Amino acid sequence: MTFVVQRQPAPTAAPVHVLIVMVGNYLDKSANLQGAATFAQAIVDFWRTLPVSSFPSAQALVSIEVLASDSSGAVSIVGDNGPVGVDRPTFDAAKTALLGWARRVKAEGGIGFLHWVGHGMEQIKGGSIVSLACDGARDDGAGQAGLDWTCTLHVINGMTDGQPVYCFIDACRSPDRSDLGFEGIGPPNWSAGDNACVFFSTARGKKAFWIVTPKPAALNAGCGKHALGTQAFIAALKGFGARLPDDPAAIQVPIVAAELVQASQALVARWARHQQISPPPGDPAGPSGRRPDAILLTDEPKCTVDVFAKGVASPTDCEALAGSPPPLASETASVPFEFRLARKPHKFRFNSQNWDPEKLLLHPHMELYK
Repeated sequence: MTFVVQRQPAPTAAPVHVLIVMVGNYLDKSANLQGAATFAQAIVDFWRTLPVSSFPSAQALVSIEVLASDSSGAVSIVGDNGPVGVDRPTFDAAKTALLGWARRVKAEGGIGFLHWVGHGMEQIKGGSIVSLACDGARDDGAGQAGLDWTCTLHVINGMTDGQPVYCFIDACRSPDRSDLGFEGIGPPNWSAGDNACVFFSTARGKKAFWIVTPKPAALNAGCGKHALGTQAFIAALKGFGARLPDDPAAIQVPIVAAELVQASQALVARWARHQQISPPPGDPAGPSGRRPDAILLTDEPKCTVDVFAKGVASPTDCEALAGSPPPLASETASVPFEFRLARKPHKFRFNSQNWDPEKLLLHPHMELYK
């Protein structure tokens, strides 16, 4: 076990436990995820620096555990007490970490978050079985090690029953027609309910994407290097897509599962277009509106708006405004003009003319026509 954060919460606080698994090094070197260690650090930094106010009432971050591999060599992650060398995500290490994480969540009455980033596939024979690559070779020498996520999820559901658990799986779900199977982390509890909320970065049968060199348009739209889906998940966890509160005086807005799915879908589609990914990735998938509990809280709900306007010469001639100046110009140089905006009423104007009436931004992604 490699913990980069271990904190003592207040006696009344429900502990939040985060497990990050980054599989960046592969037997087939062409499959290596360039910059995997850097991206693992970025995920750690997101959780480690979240303000206390981002957690629902009586929750507090207690631990972050990391398994990571990178083609450049051993991975060191900066935590609360400086850099820590982390273990590689072999099957055995991943199994130990997942079981320990699930036990801690249940025993301590806590909340669990899992980020798994790496290659994967979805087996067709014998039903839908998602497999996730692990670091190193299989024990039988028949290629890359892996983990049966479908079986593993049933184990996690049984172990954590009744506690909030959120799993973010960023891996391909491309069809696999081979007979090569993988193990889970233990005997599955088939009678366990769907306790964990699972978010996939792409749809069944589709690829996930790792960006090595972001195009300028993608950077302008907020997409950097590395895992496309996880970048969208983190943006959503920061507040992108969170809806406006019913109480206009409310400061904190809950981030719930269904809106997180909608938000990540909007971002992945937008970023893939700017990155010129073809064919485009499938929509991220996850729980529906039946899971209304707040995952995190935000005081900065945001959304994207595409403005289709005729006769507008440049992005500086299509502007949005909320509250006091200065106004914001479009992030794109041609139609549709795109904005990332706070989720509040905005005015728009074109070619320096008068401001249009305010428009309420009701969805994570909206299209306006002028």
